[in-house]
Amino acid sequence: MLRQLLEQVTNLTEGQKKIKKDMTLVVESIARVELKVDEIDKTVGGSQKDIMTILEKAATKDSVARLDTKIDLLNNNLFQAETDLAMLKLVK
Repeated sequence: MLRQLLEQVTNLTEGQKKIKKDMTLVVESIARVELKVDEIDKTVGGSQKDIMTILEKAATKDSVARLDTKIDLLNNNLFQAETDLAMLKLVK
């Protein structure tokens, strides 16, 4: 009976050693995954900054184009108003 208990204790001890080794491997794997996630995070963060810069430039170009269009329309309206005024002066 004592021999059986001793074998069971030995088996439990070996099982605990295996579990401890497996847990160490799991912890190491988690550490590697965390490093990869950090790398991905940095890459995505850099990409987001690049995208924001591009969007800001695009927004600026779009804003300038809109402003140019508005200025052209105002110039056309002003020219038309001056033409109408000149025509009215001729009629008088």
